[in-house]
Amino acid sequence: MKRGDAYEIPLGEYDFSRPPMYEYDSKLDRIENIKRKGILIGYGMHLTSSLQFNDAILFYKYLSNNSYFRKDYYPYRKLAEIYDEIDEPTAGLVNIKRLLHARIYLNDYQFIWFSERIRQLMSKASISEHEVQGWIDYYNSHGALLKKRQDPFLADRFRVEDDRIIVMGDDEFTHRQDRLALEESGLIYERVGNLDLAIRHYSSIISTGKYNYCHFYRRLCICLDRTGDYGREAKAIRLYFRANPVDRTKSGDEWFRQRLESVENKLKSSLDFYL
Repeated sequence: MKRGDAYEIPLGEYDFSRPPMYEYDSKLDRIENIKRKGILIGYGMHLTSSLQFNDAILFYKYLSNNSYFRKDYYPYRKLAEIYDEIDEPTAGLVNIKRLLHARIYLNDYQFIWFSERIRQLMSKASISEHEVQGWIDYYNSHGALLKKRQDPFLADRFRVEDDRIIVMGDDEFTHRQDRLALEESGLIYERVGNLDLAIRHYSSIISTGKYNYCHFYRRLCICLDRTGDYGREAKAIRLYFRANPVDRTKSGDEWFRQRLESVENKLKSSLDFYL
């Protein structure tokens, strides 16, 4: 069933006792091929959720050569997450090297995410910056140029539930990936200790109003608190309540109320100190 620009496809009960071995079939219609890809995604989720990591690694390696995922970064992303979970940094780097040489296009969020994984893994594995730069150069002259050839139904657009597959619409998917890219960039600035850049980053996002999400107000407050700029933090908290983020919740409101009370006490203490 089509829902706006999204697809909702009945899945029915599926037995995950054996791995599905589907390949793309041009004789099938689009919905049936989407369903097959969804089943492959669901089986991988079954393996990881049941902590069958060795089987999951073998399955995602198979998917990286499967015709449904030939232009899709998804198997490499899942492998990266598993290698991180089991603390295998060398295997994690080899996996990313394979991705960057696979001639697969990565949107901004995915490229930022994999690049950050490389940065973190390099401190755990013996590899030179020169070698890594070679991977990135290859990607920039190959995969990065293939945006028009990317899979129109990337696995990240799929949400597999008990009895159905929901495929995200184009606009929703693009907006979500762009938002995640902004989130990841800000967190990287924080990890490397560049709080001033993180503050400018979050402030700029909030000022545009295009990505009116709680995450950016929360991270801005945390960064301002860490720099001791309580006056600006109080303004950011009040702006949160006025701007009414799209994902605002009661628990989120409580977090900001407690934060505002703490900030006002700090400001009062600072004022009392100078009186």
